[in-house]
Amino acid sequence: MPYVEEQKLEYKPLIAGTQMPVVTKKVTIGQDAAVITAGTVLEFEATTKKAKRADTDVYGVALADIDATKGDVVAEIAVTGEFATANLVFKSGKKAEDFTAKAEARNIYFR
Repeated sequence: MPYVEEQKLEYKPLIAGTQMPVVTKKVTIGQDAAVITAGTVLEFEATTKKAKRADTDVYGVALADIDATKGDVVAEIAVTGEFATANLVFKSGKKAEDFTAKAEARNIYFR
């Protein structure tokens, strides 16, 4: 009997507008216990020069899944743009309202 693997592809729009262009940048993502999913809001630690899941600040948004479970990786993230709030991912216990002012100061808008 042949083996068949099924996968489900789900489209979730991340970009929510075109008034603010999406500008990307390659950054080092610090090691994390779990895969960082597309849409995760990230902050930048000046001391380590690495991005991580946002806790208090906003630096950018992950555009694709990032697997940093085995160590640091370089990934391209969005550092400006308009993003669909419904598809953004925040660190446990955090929500969009916690980051709106800091995000807008960096030209990142939650729609």
